Amino acid sequence: MQPNLEWVSEDRIDLVPVSATLDCEHVVIESDGDYVVIVPQELTSLINFLTQAHSLCYPLHNKAGRFLQTFSGKAFYPLSPRAEDVCIEDIAHSLSMQCRYNGHCAVFYSVAEHCCLLYDYVQHRFEDPTISWWALMHDSSESIVGDLIRPVKDALPAFADMEKPVMDEICDAFGMKTKEMPTIIHELDKRIIADERTNMKPMDWGDFEVEPLGVELKLWSPARAKEEFLKRFDEIKLTTGDSR
Repeated sequence: MQPNLEWVSEDRIDLVPVSATLDCEHVVIESDGDYVVIVPQELTSLINFLTQAHSLCYPLHNKAGRFLQTFSGKAFYPLSPRAEDVCIEDIAHSLSMQCRYNGHCAVFYSVAEHCCLLYDYVQHRFEDPTISWWALMHDSSESIVGDLIRPVKDALPAFADMEKPVMDEICDAFGMKTKEMPTIIHELDKRIIADERTNMKPMDWGDFEVEPLGVELKLWSPARAKEEFLKRFDEIKLTTGDSR
């Protein structure tokens, strides 16, 4: 009998007989007695991370990974994401409840507000609706995988192997054909940090020097941030003609 492999991307795994000799670059992650599932050594940190994230997940289902119960009551499988499981209210609600910088702010400042401020900044500067969409939605995958802080994310390069498919399915759910975040959004997302540091204790960040966008933080409550996020998402639908 071959084990169910739905929970891991097929291009990153191999199925070999138990008697096979493994090289030092692969590790066994599952066995049913006849076959073993092996993955590259580089993925072990991601697997360990997900295994320990019990507080975010619920019991196994067909070995497709553990599921996250969303605000609307859906079972979302981060390791087997599907566009039909994506819900804009789930995204808005989750991002409105997550604080930027892992909560190390003077006053609560949500990921949802961060996305709204970036959206507002690009609205009158770029005519391309793709830019507006990505400005608002660029952190949407964090509604599923969380807002992992940069030092940890940099130490887990394989984390992107799990986060990218989630974002791709979010793009599919809302008809966004451009699945790579535009370079300008990466740049603005970095520059807005200079504005957001006004809500943190003054500290020397060494050689981190970027020009601020000049936006003013509103410091909305989660309820207000969710409302503002959904309002801007409706604007995007009117602009792009997306009826979903």
